[in-house]
Amino acid sequence: MVNVLDYVPHPTIELWTWPHILFIVLTILVLGASLTLITIFVKKENTLLWIYRISGIVLFVTIVVNHIDVIRFDVEIEKDVVMVFGKETPYTWWMVALPFTICSFASFVIPFGCFMKKDNFIVHSLYPIAIMGGIVNIFIPNYLGNQGFFEIRTWTGLLHHILSMWIVLLMLLKGFIKPSMKKIYQLPIALLIILALGLIELQAFHYAEAMAIETDLSGFMWYHMDLGLILADFIFTFIMEKFVYKKTLKEIFNFKKETINGDQSY
Repeated sequence: MVNVLDYVPHPTIELWTWPHILFIVLTILVLGASLTLITIFVKKENTLLWIYRISGIVLFVTIVVNHIDVIRFDVEIEKDVVMVFGKETPYTWWMVALPFTICSFASFVIPFGCFMKKDNFIVHSLYPIAIMGGIVNIFIPNYLGNQGFFEIRTWTGLLHHILSMWIVLLMLLKGFIKPSMKKIYQLPIALLIILALGLIELQAFHYAEAMAIETDLSGFMWYHMDLGLILADFIFTFIMEKFVYKKTLKEIFNFKKETINGDQSY
């Protein structure tokens, strides 16, 4: 079995050392400043649409480049992937075409939602994943311990998580995404689609790392994460409808209506 660490260019990034803390501080400052400035000064709907679209294109290019470099590295070192049926198979280039983590799935698909109507299924169903993935990536990017500081896969990995979160946060702030109990079912549907893709990668292509289905993260499995996301989305949606949209409980849980404060919900 190949020892991946033997192939890692140094220096790598250790969590909660001064470079990581500096990265956290700078990231939060840039995110906060950019979102605040756009929220205050960009009022025209058409300008916002172009910001979403250009950001979506940058995100798509970033995740594609990240995928290519990640697979390049794994193919280069002939890293083994444990098969479902107890055998092993090396990484191959066809894996570039398929997202193999929940976050990469969101980063691949959200750009298409940037070109669609307000509150479309793509951005509404994936925004909790993008936000959670971005937060985890900022504070606990565990994969960086096995990657060189100046590698392409390092910076594109950081960037695609942060950019996907930035896009959906801006959409939430500007009303392109409107959390609603009437659409609370969309996240579970997206998670089922991701699970189905993971099972295809796992069973048909023998990709053992697919969507973390076979991964034990300190005792947490994929379904723990999914349930946590669904619960967090429910709480966030309730808070938004109750305290931001100023709706009553009857209005929040009245699934027959399709309006928010008198305006049509997209």
